[in-house]
Amino acid sequence: MRFHFALDGVLHVHELVEEQARERLESCLLKLHAVEQRMADGRRWREHSSRVRARMKKLPAIELQFVEYVLNQADVALARLDAARAELARQAAGLREAYLAAHRRRETLSTLREQALLRHRNEEVRREQRALDEFHLGKLLRARAEASTTLEEKRKNTP
Repeated sequence: MRFHFALDGVLHVHELVEEQARERLESCLLKLHAVEQRMADGRRWREHSSRVRARMKKLPAIELQFVEYVLNQADVALARLDAARAELARQAAGLREAYLAAHRRRETLSTLREQALLRHRNEEVRREQRALDEFHLGKLLRARAEASTTLEEKRKNTP
């Protein structure tokens, strides 16, 4: 008999939901990594520019003002990136929880399916064993019947 799990459709839906949740989480984590990389690059550039400015003691006022303006803009950009990083980290935490919940639901259904399949296989083995037992029992009963018939015929034929 063919195995049929009544919740196969539900299991398939939960597998899809889990996969979508995982993909959303991975996408968010990639964005978070990109923002963190940009922040690290920005910080390195900011530190390098500060060192260059410190080495050049005598800069014309206009160049010094430009350097200060650029460093200030870098600080503003870093602050924006930090806010974006914090928001992405918050989103990633929520998406991670959603993924884990979807994973647990799918795991539960997978476990139920595996248990049902195991019960089905055990029942198949019992059916096959019962059929073999009945077959061999039938052979044994026929052999006994034949033996007793043969014995009775010998008794009848013997005076």
